[in-house]
Amino acid sequence: MKEKHIRKKLIEKRKELGSQAKVAKELDISRQFLGAIENGERNPTVKLMVKMANLFNSSPNALFPDLFFEEESNKKLQKKGGNAI
Repeated sequence: MKEKHIRKKLIEKRKELGSQAKVAKELDISRQFLGAIENGERNPTVKLMVKMANLFNSSPNALFPDLFFEEESNKKLQKKGGNAI
């Protein structure tokens, strides 16, 4: 079974703007889909990720850390002879 990642920063930023229903309407998605994204059950498209980052005045990496490699991971990969992303 795939591990779910609760996206705490995303939830925090969304709560600053209002309810799931309000924010979902601004993003032109359903409240259920937003909830699934927040709970790590679904992943947004790149386009939606950028739209969310702009709405929340944040970065995609900050909102979705489970979808991005950390800089440290890239450095460790390079030391092992792998290619960084």
